[in-house]
Amino acid sequence: MNFTQPGWPLAVALSLITSSASADEAAWQKSHDTGWKAYQDGRIEEAEKQLRIAAKEVKAFAPADPRVATTLARSGR
Repeated sequence: MNFTQPGWPLAVALSLITSSASADEAAWQKSHDTGWKAYQDGRIEEAEKQLRIAAKEVKAFAPADPRVATTLARSGR
């Protein structure tokens, strides 16, 4: 990256946002899937724990993202 170019701060900011969003998505996916599987297996306490974590992670997504509704419905919120 050429730091003398005027667009470099934007490029850095975009890369940080993208990597942060990917981390949020991965964390959400893991907790959501683990929680839903636990629910299906009848492990209600574990399901509740994992789906609460997923509900916190989903706050980083846009309100219209379908994962928000799915997570909130499955977590009982």
